[in-house]
Amino acid sequence: RFGLLEDEMKRGRFDESVALLNRLLEREPGNATLLHFRGEARRQRAADGDAALALADFDAAVQTGVEPLVTYRSLGYLYRALHRTDEARTAWRRYLEQAPDAPDADLIKQTLEEMKS
Repeated sequence: RFGLLEDEMKRGRFDESVALLNRLLEREPGNATLLHFRGEARRQRAADGDAALALADFDAAVQTGVEPLVTYRSLGYLYRALHRTDEARTAWRRYLEQAPDAPDADLIKQTLEEMKS
């Protein structure tokens, strides 16, 4: 299911993705994976109000205690877009601590270095 949802995000049709995830969340309220992906769809869509909604979804996913690790990566990007750099750093560091060999680890490390200057 996680892979299917990743593929859904790659389609780039975020309005449709949010609608799909809303339907799935009606059946499975509080599902951390679904909350993560709805937050990610909202983050990437970036319409008015989406940042706050994405943040709420990511926070709800984290509150479950079984959030996908990539939620922290997404939180980092969202916080950076919101100019909340300390929170972005914290989220990305948590991601890297738990996934030091992630395919995008070098990119995240580079971004963290660039944020220092």
